[in-house]
Amino acid sequence: MSLAFLTASVLNGQTLFEQRLEKKDLKKTLMGALLHLDDSQIRERQGRGSPEFDACDLGDGCFPTPIGSPMTPMLFKLTRNLAGEWANFINIYPERFPKPFSSQGMIQLQDSNMFMTAAVSYPLHFFDESALEENEQVLASILKLSTANLANFSNDRGFTFWPKQEGTSSEAERVGPLNIPMFAGRGIEFLKLIPFKEENQFTKEWLLDTLDRQKNPYGVDALANIPADADDTAVALAHFQVFGPEQAPIELSTLSQSLLSWRDLGRSKEDGRDQWKEGESGAFLTWLKDENLDRDHRFLEPELGVMPLGVNNVDCVVNANVLFALGLAKLGREADESITASSQLMLKAAAGKHWPQCGLYYPQKMLFPYAISRAYRDGGVDNPYMEQAMVLILSDLISEQEASGAFDGGADQSKDLATALAVVSLLNIGKDIAEPLQLGRLYEEAIDKGIAYLVRQAKSKPIKHRDTFNRNQLLNFLPPYGRNASTWESGLYFSASNWDLAQWRSSAYTSSMVVEAIAKYLLAYDQGSAGQAGSKLKVLSYARSTREADSSFQVIVR
Repeated sequence: MSLAFLTASVLNGQTLFEQRLEKKDLKKTLMGALLHLDDSQIRERQGRGSPEFDACDLGDGCFPTPIGSPMTPMLFKLTRNLAGEWANFINIYPERFPKPFSSQGMIQLQDSNMFMTAAVSYPLHFFDESALEENEQVLASILKLSTANLANFSNDRGFTFWPKQEGTSSEAERVGPLNIPMFAGRGIEFLKLIPFKEENQFTKEWLLDTLDRQKNPYGVDALANIPADADDTAVALAHFQVFGPEQAPIELSTLSQSLLSWRDLGRSKEDGRDQWKEGESGAFLTWLKDENLDRDHRFLEPELGVMPLGVNNVDCVVNANVLFALGLAKLGREADESITASSQLMLKAAAGKHWPQCGLYYPQKMLFPYAISRAYRDGGVDNPYMEQAMVLILSDLISEQEASGAFDGGADQSKDLATALAVVSLLNIGKDIAEPLQLGRLYEEAIDKGIAYLVRQAKSKPIKHRDTFNRNQLLNFLPPYGRNASTWESGLYFSASNWDLAQWRSSAYTSSMVVEAIAKYLLAYDQGSAGQAGSKLKVLSYARSTREADSSFQVIVR
């Protein structure tokens, strides 16, 4: 840690770290969020039977859960999930079929995807449990399960959004959602009747070929059998860089090369969804597969996946996540050209205020600032293009904050997730960017107001499981009654490229972003590059309930 930073941050005989660590409401909120993440991680919980926290395929199964849509009869089946993940839900047509008094949709299906697992895990990187006995290292236990979970999503090229599973309309292995029956995909027959515009000819061609058994012998399985993509491959690469390369099911150099191999260069296909980039960009493409396969071969080799609508695209959030991963990987000159091109595109997105629209799969307004600022700060991609993008985004964020301290999530009508993402973005950018703009005071106020909002929004939730932050076998007989965690509203973090078709939400993801916001605040990220310097929150003891956090949750900055 920088001696100059420590010296400059001493106020009234205390360092800034010490002052912030003494704020009981921050410790209580942080501990409450960690308790929720432990209590809700899916693992074997004998006799519980709920797919939201019990690993369904490992023992006693899970309760029947309704699935369906307005176009099909209601069906009942056992919900499937994977150990190590956190429950997240696909909201089908949430704007057409909204849930009363909520920003979520009435039709919800629990999903298993690798993005959720990796995203929730990342903020745990900012804690150090080395002072604790092995059976007290709860975050290490959580991360062991989440890291093992990621192997369900790997193939020879990278990582896929959905896990591998057996086919339904053919015998070919595929990837796809665990809780959406693929026979429902037969309803796309009506798409033959849609009059497509000339610029969408690739989409029309792909849909017609999907229905043609001669061209697509694998049937409706092809609809969800998506290839490995740059987004999931990047967050997986980042996860293993942070938590241990030796645990990766694929060599990390292979993942890096996959990301570098698919760029927006010399392409003849465009479908109009990413016009904001204005022609060839040299940035990273979303799908790690050739979009130029002819019509007779695009559905073959199902183990490599089928590119949705047959056309690749450039997504600004995906590019920010790739930059973050490649930055952590500390690649040499081989990556300079691609990183420069992608960084230039990030600046274009910031300068033209193309976000959130440039995030084709990310309607959450604050995900672009979060992703690009994380690439800049945690990934170390701090070239002049990225630095200028930080200047623009900082000004935008300060001007958009509401009087309550909250931030607007755009398509996400809730405020909690958007605010957590925006606060992390501000902390990542740093005061050394704000001061030359004469925004230092407003910058500090924006962070303080955002943190205060997150503290106020915390909702008490009873702890369900007696082993939550209670791995000590001597105490494991104690029931969880009276113990509580903290939760926030499930925010919108991901969607299909048609934002209204399907949206993903999760309370665990919101809690994890609150963890990252408070952890970085306590680590004084806002003070600029000196405020990080590899520092972590060293845990001396945990609390077993939010109510006990004042006295029992002890951390120092190391």
